[in-house]
Amino acid sequence: MFKDDLRSLPKADNTPIGSSGISLSGGQKQRVGLARAQYLGADVYILDDCTVGLDKPTAEKIVSRLFRPRGFLSRRNATIVWCTHSVQYLPLAQNVIVLNADGRVEHHGQPEEVLGDNRVISTVEHGQDKPYQQDVAPDANLSIDASSKTEHEDEKDPSRSLNDISVYTHYFSSFGPLLISAVLFSGLMWGFFWNAGTLFLKYWADNSFHIPGSQSHVNNIYLGIYAILQLSGIIVMGLYVASTDMGMARVGGSVLHFKAVKALTAAPLQYFTKTDQGVTVNLFSQDINLIDFFLPKSMSNTLLAFFASAGQAVVVAIGTPFVALAYPVLLVFLSFLSRFYLKTSRQLRLLDLEAKSPLYAQFQDTIRGIATIRAFGWVPHYMAQNYTRVDDSLRPAYLLSMSQVWLMLVLKLVVASIAVSVTVLATQVISLSGRAGFVGAGMVSLMELGNMMNACVHSWIHLEMSLGAVKRLKDFGEKSGTEDKGGEDLRPAESWPERGEIVIGGVDASYEEEKYKDDGEDMTLVLKDIRMSIKAGEKVAIIGRTGSGKSSMILLLLRLLDPTSETAGNITIDGTPVRKIHRDTLRQRVIAMPQEMVFLAGGESFRTALDPYSRNTDEECQFAFEQVGLWSVIQNLGGLQTEMTKDVFSQGQKQLFSLAIAIIRARLRKKHGSRGGILLLDEVTASVDRETEQIMMKIIQQVFADYTVVAVTHNLESIAGFGKVIAMGNGRVIKEGTPDCFSLEHASVAN
Repeated sequence: MFKDDLRSLPKADNTPIGSSGISLSGGQKQRVGLARAQYLGADVYILDDCTVGLDKPTAEKIVSRLFRPRGFLSRRNATIVWCTHSVQYLPLAQNVIVLNADGRVEHHGQPEEVLGDNRVISTVEHGQDKPYQQDVAPDANLSIDASSKTEHEDEKDPSRSLNDISVYTHYFSSFGPLLISAVLFSGLMWGFFWNAGTLFLKYWADNSFHIPGSQSHVNNIYLGIYAILQLSGIIVMGLYVASTDMGMARVGGSVLHFKAVKALTAAPLQYFTKTDQGVTVNLFSQDINLIDFFLPKSMSNTLLAFFASAGQAVVVAIGTPFVALAYPVLLVFLSFLSRFYLKTSRQLRLLDLEAKSPLYAQFQDTIRGIATIRAFGWVPHYMAQNYTRVDDSLRPAYLLSMSQVWLMLVLKLVVASIAVSVTVLATQVISLSGRAGFVGAGMVSLMELGNMMNACVHSWIHLEMSLGAVKRLKDFGEKSGTEDKGGEDLRPAESWPERGEIVIGGVDASYEEEKYKDDGEDMTLVLKDIRMSIKAGEKVAIIGRTGSGKSSMILLLLRLLDPTSETAGNITIDGTPVRKIHRDTLRQRVIAMPQEMVFLAGGESFRTALDPYSRNTDEECQFAFEQVGLWSVIQNLGGLQTEMTKDVFSQGQKQLFSLAIAIIRARLRKKHGSRGGILLLDEVTASVDRETEQIMMKIIQQVFADYTVVAVTHNLESIAGFGKVIAMGNGRVIKEGTPDCFSLEHASVAN
């Protein structure tokens, strides 16, 4: 049943699905999981509600092909343990175990016994009032959202081999003029004081200042001056270290990290559907680590070595002036050497950074799916895969170390050549008359010049390579894009939308931004010519098979999915064009419940998760939890201020928590004088039992009676309480009417 989906994917079964299967819809993930289980060929299958997230025709066809007496798994004579709350499939089982809310066995017996026990059925029934029938409507062509057509493409930088001036500007713009001035002044003064002592020794030996008195008295005065020079060098060195290793490291890392986080939070949905998580994690781990630790040190060492080398070069030139004639040639050679080396070293550094992304992504996915990996016996395979990724990530680092050894050898040979030249000139060519002191000072400086020149070139190359992290973050901020567009600055009153009237007059939408123009077709359009009018206070259900564009409709109304530029102005809420409204304001005023509730990790309390901006009192938060039946659970866990832990709630309780958030937001809107509004529901009852579903729908009917409700669902039994039903297929509205107009056959044919 996945063939039609594969035909829609860019590379069929070779299409990357991204971290956590981000390119697949919820129903497609379920079917991929089932296909993977069948491929394993095991003797025992443990399935956890494997039909959740699937529309009824698709679910029944899958059940028919897998579990019927001559089904695929039945022919294998495999033992199947299936956890489900869908009682219409019970006749396919040979043994049924019913668990109550406390996790105890309520009933154990044959399917006929369970189906005949009304008390048991009332606790597990999910709304299907007919037992499973094998006569299933024929399959229909499936379509998927455009997000499943995307793949991660690692865009290569055309100027990888060189950092242009914009990268330096971007980095230095993080510092204020005072900090930059302090770095340059302290570095220049340290270079002066450090080399001045060497020249001063010549003046001391000749008593060039003609200080009268005994030799002991003269030596004391010169020693004091020499001590002042050295002490001044120590002081400016302290200032230099404070302004670079402390000031630049703290300010630069914080500013660039803030810019990167701001770019990430403002990135459009297209970025997350196209970019693997490992790439983003790499940016905020290894690249930020380079900027925090290695880049300031490389910058500090480069400037320090440059000032010291410049001072030593001056001293050498004073001692042997003919050597100064070779300085331009030497600079040209060093520049050529550095650029030649950088062509390889920067590539290796970038490869070193990029090679970590697959490793991080594989490690994250392994941790996230460790239960599945163990269940399928894939631990050796994933360990081998991890070892391979580790080896691949270390190869660039090894080659980079080898290239650094080569560079050090070449630089030492260059310094040796200079030393030989200076020695020959000083002893065989020029006269030392009256210049012996300067020549001696030059020879002393030459002993350190080699090390300093080596350090200068080496540090600058490290600086260039470390600036690759700045370039990657800079490109991330520029290429990831932003949701905010021009003209989206309208912020309506707090009570908006008061009526909740939605009008969509012919809208197309694509996850590929403007790519649909290049195709000349509508292959990349996930929504095509959507036209609907929803009156104020109307309750609308949107149905369709997996991948039909239902969830994309919710994203469209929240401006997470943008319409095409030609149709962007065709959506209005209460007469106000949605394209003019600030996106954050829109999402604050429209209440939405997602299919899966996400809790932030680390330090988040129940109260913070419910009311992150603390706009409501503890009593109001408690009332919201009481309405959804979670207050007793939270009390037992410690109360509102208790820190939440991982998986503290079941899937049904997570959905109830999401409903509590919607209730608290509705109460806040009521404080601002608004009785109505818009409530968006995306498959909120797909993974809960019948009892929880009834509780949720009853609360929604009571609290949001005056709201316009747009609910995405694949369960036809749940549309009875809605005034209008809209059926979608292949990204289009294919039928619209009252619930009485729809049946299982309609939904099957429509899709």
